[in-house]
Amino acid sequence: MAFDLEEQEQIENLKAFWKRWGWLLSGIVVLGAVAFLGLKGNDWYQARQMSQAAELFETHTQALTQKDGSDASLLSNLQSNFGKSRYAALASFNTAQTAVNAQAWDKATPPLQWIIEHSTVDNQAAARLMLADVLVQTQKNDDALKTLETVPTPEFTAAFANKKSDIYLTMNDTANARKSLEAAIKTVEAEGAQSKDLAKSLKQKLDFLPK
Repeated sequence: MAFDLEEQEQIENLKAFWKRWGWLLSGIVVLGAVAFLGLKGNDWYQARQMSQAAELFETHTQALTQKDGSDASLLSNLQSNFGKSRYAALASFNTAQTAVNAQAWDKATPPLQWIIEHSTVDNQAAARLMLADVLVQTQKNDDALKTLETVPTPEFTAAFANKKSDIYLTMNDTANARKSLEAAIKTVEAEGAQSKDLAKSLKQKLDFLPK
């Protein structure tokens, strides 16, 4: 196939361009392919990690019912090797709840502390609320209040204030109990109509507080 002068000139320019920059473009293409394969490999690795974590979580759940102490090593394995998975946090919550049910308050604290230090903000908030209850059971009311000083996410502001109110009541501090409950009500009311029933319940609770 014959080319006219203009086409031949374009071809020569293309050859010159590729001779100068072809290695770089090829490198970009190769790097792009490697990156794509890396992402696929990472997806496979993450899926494999999640599968292993799920299996370990099931074993841990079964161990919790056996009361033979094996759950401690399983939980440690989940926390150490799969700490970013939801299974590590859920296993920690389950361990704490099992200890609470048995009134083994000292065993409930470590898994909750781990969640506070390593898990998502929502899990941290739930763990702080649960830990506050555990500390109250061991007459560590001041520590319970300190646990609630940090609210990891605004969605838990009202829940933290309400829990503080309960703690102050156990300390016979009615004034601060009322103040905390009023703060909870104010937060809930600011959320609008969707929290109307909750606000009503909190107000009823406030009415029962000693004047």
